[in-house]
Amino acid sequence: MAEQFLLSRLKEKPEINHEMITFTQATTIPLRLIDFKGKVLWKSDFFKSKANFCKIIQSNGISGKSCRKIQEKAARESMRWGEAIIAKCCYFFMQITAPLMKGEKLTGYLLASPFLLVDPSELQPEEVISLPHKDKLAKKKILDKALSSIPVVKDEEAGQAAHQLFRIADHLSDPDLSGLLKVREAQELQGKIAEQ
Repeated sequence: MAEQFLLSRLKEKPEINHEMITFTQATTIPLRLIDFKGKVLWKSDFFKSKANFCKIIQSNGISGKSCRKIQEKAARESMRWGEAIIAKCCYFFMQITAPLMKGEKLTGYLLASPFLLVDPSELQPEEVISLPHKDKLAKKKILDKALSSIPVVKDEEAGQAAHQLFRIADHLSDPDLSGLLKVREAQELQGKIAEQ
């Protein structure tokens, strides 16, 4: 049901496809449209053409279920706060998540990930997971190649990308996400009152 709704929204509004492509080109952050069952309905070229760290990890026997749980939790948090959420994804990657809704029901989410806020060379050794591999030199080459394909984004650029992603999610949702915007405005007002 959610899959059909989201696919029909893409057909009804072909400009959204252009917005998603533009998002990935402008931010360099890979993007996926995922229904709430975890099915990827649209993905940027990053996942088609480059060494993908997530695929490398999963091909070495590490399950993607924990990643999906983190992504779904971020989608719910995004709904709760009325804005796109920037959070740590699996391992040391970052993600931006924005909810997709039909009425008051969460039907899926836009997921901009993976990206880093620091250069891979600045990661601590314990942050880089160890992949099971017989040849340590081959393992390092695989990791280096995968890490070099991950975009590095500055904090302020990530914030701008979050606003842009929320606008795309707003266009995909039916009706728009104005109800969530009211939630965010009320929370901001409560914060100002608490400060005073």
